Amino acid sequence: MKATILTLIFCFTSLIVFSQCFQDRHNTSIDQAWVTCTKMESPNDLRGTSHWILYDLKTVQQLGKTHFWNINSPDQTDKGLREAIIDYSVDNTIWNEWGRFTLSEGTASGFYEGEPGPDLTGISARYILITIVETHGNTCAGFGEVRIESFGETSSVEENFLSFADLNVSPNPAIDFTNLSIEVSKAQSVNVQITNLQGKVVSDFDKNLISGKNEFQIPLNGFANGQYQISIDNGRDRKSAQLTIINL
Repeated sequence: MKATILTLIFCFTSLIVFSQCFQDRHNTSIDQAWVTCTKMESPNDLRGTSHWILYDLKTVQQLGKTHFWNINSPDQTDKGLREAIIDYSVDNTIWNEWGRFTLSEGTASGFYEGEPGPDLTGISARYILITIVETHGNTCAGFGEVRIESFGETSSVEENFLSFADLNVSPNPAIDFTNLSIEVSKAQSVNVQITNLQGKVVSDFDKNLISGKNEFQIPLNGFANGQYQISIDNGRDRKSAQLTIINL
């Protein structure tokens, strides 16, 4: 399948961008990059008030590899993205988390070529939400450009996008066990991972889900007290939830 490149800059006619700030032109310099100094309410309720930018690709696209350019102006590179979260959606209502990624600080050199970003292969989405959670030291946040490989429109959302409904975790906080509840549109096999705050995988197993609502219990004996993230991934879509463990 032939791939094309979506260059998501801040002045174009084929794509639509929403964010706190909007620039008329683009390059990696500070005056023409996307930069925000004020946090605002995110389209994804899970992100709350944050620094974010939302891309509307206008149709559901099959996505691939990405390439990012950070802010590259001398004495301004600390405003560049250090760590961010990517969420994606087909309807701007139900959001799925791809995960976190990091970028190096811009070099302030005229030879700066950016760096490879996350590989979004397998994701089908119309909306891409990038939330910056950490910069290279400045309270303002932004980046210069992102290019996303696209393999074209999907034939239909039902056939190509197995959307997860809300993932519920209860009890939470939990002591000896917790119950996971998730609803899916089609029967499928998923991978379940639990990671700690350091990103270490502390539990990893596969689960077969039926079409509709699924509930199953996860034993937590032997887990240390603290915050964890539970993620369910079917190879195309991913859903995550936070879990607090309190072992008495």
